[in-house]
Amino acid sequence: MPNPQVPKMLWLVSRLADGAFLLGAMVSLLVTVFSGYRIFNLPSTWVSLGFFLTTSILGVVCSLFFLFALRCKRETKSNILLVGLSVSVPVFCVETYLTVFPRMYEGSLPPLVSEWDQRTKIQVIDDLRVNGVQAYSNFSGSVLIATNGLPSALDSDNIFPLGSISNTTNVYCNENGYWAIFRSDEHGFNNPFGGYLTGQVDVMLTGDSFAEGACVRPEESIAAILRNTGLRVISLGKGGNGTLLEFASFIEYVKPIRPQTVIWMHYANDLNDLGYREMNSSFLTKYLQQLDYSQNLISRQEEVDQTLKIFIDDQYRKHKQTVSVVPEETNNRVASAPVNQAKATPDGQEDKKGGSFSAVSVTKVIEIMKLTRLRELTGLRPSRPDPAPGAAAIFQIILARVKESVSDWGGHLYLAYLPPYERYQTGRDHDVYFRNFVFRTANELDIPVIDIHTEVFKSHPDPLSLFPRRKARHYNARGYRLVAEAISRRFETDDLFR
Repeated sequence: MPNPQVPKMLWLVSRLADGAFLLGAMVSLLVTVFSGYRIFNLPSTWVSLGFFLTTSILGVVCSLFFLFALRCKRETKSNILLVGLSVSVPVFCVETYLTVFPRMYEGSLPPLVSEWDQRTKIQVIDDLRVNGVQAYSNFSGSVLIATNGLPSALDSDNIFPLGSISNTTNVYCNENGYWAIFRSDEHGFNNPFGGYLTGQVDVMLTGDSFAEGACVRPEESIAAILRNTGLRVISLGKGGNGTLLEFASFIEYVKPIRPQTVIWMHYANDLNDLGYREMNSSFLTKYLQQLDYSQNLISRQEEVDQTLKIFIDDQYRKHKQTVSVVPEETNNRVASAPVNQAKATPDGQEDKKGGSFSAVSVTKVIEIMKLTRLRELTGLRPSRPDPAPGAAAIFQIILARVKESVSDWGGHLYLAYLPPYERYQTGRDHDVYFRNFVFRTANELDIPVIDIHTEVFKSHPDPLSLFPRRKARHYNARGYRLVAEAISRRFETDDLFR
């Protein structure tokens, strides 16, 4: 006796197949339209033509296939749907695994942190203030790009601070189980106090959070390790800095000091920060448009401090009202895995690298739907051999001006290229970071390059172990130490400091 449920089941499968094929046709059509838009706007996207030609043709073919499948017999539709699910489900499972566990557990994992500080940044600041410590969230000028700086506390004009509040305790970030806390120098950077002596500084570093020593103890930063060799070193690194903010720091603090050596520490995403964010600031572009422009920040620290205290305290109060506080019984160091840290204060590094749990989760879902990791592994991503023409030209102009200035006072300029986590997560370089362009520009300007990938990570038996918990964050203390040692070896090779 035939089962009466079978025809109903076949009908349901057929309807599911129709819905899947219709959705596939619509998605394929959208891919075609998007690819066509990209092809007609290549000057603004600066990607290769070949990739979007391929995706547009593939979109047309897939659209026709799905429309054809809609006209097939019920049994044929069911078979096509079954084959499609058999292929797509494992693919998305692999993509999900690569996204959630991106090579985290390959190689040797560092031992679990026995006591991970679970406090939020606001709680750390509160605890320090209760104990009489003048503590603030570490500040980055990158958070002021959209507002073109801040209204000065002393006059009606805007001022664009590049460092934090001077001579205060700064709470930074927690990637290694402890909160990185440092005492800022007289201009708000992560250095010992009293180092800004004109003509008496051996090395000054410009850069972003990596140059600042993000998420490690002050004595574990690149600058601190270089100081251990007997050199007088100042780091102007700030989380969130791109090439233009780094150039502004060079104008404001490096040129007046005239160090013997300048290390331009270029992290992989600096050009993206330049093109997508910093070039939109009419304040920052003054450093490009006016050859002698300077805010003279090095002599306005009292004004900077008063302005930043008003701004940071205001942001602190606003965030404190909205941030969920960990219950008091877990408000101390406990032996457990790390929890999600709330984004509590205006810190360029946190804004750039982190965010709320929900925002991170949505980003991961989008990456999974786009098969981001698998396309990275197979090279099926749009090629960007060079940055946008505007960003490329400005980058070249900035390096040329830095080179000219350093040469004028008889100093030495190096470009240190810091590779990203993704280089070792996928096992290959990513052209979206424009490494070849950066190296080519430096060579054209006769600027020596210290390639940290070649000097440190390439020869290391387990490069992912140089990142906290093998995750996509900053370098850990071992990573920073090896970077500093590579720079020191280059100094010895070039016989800079006898």
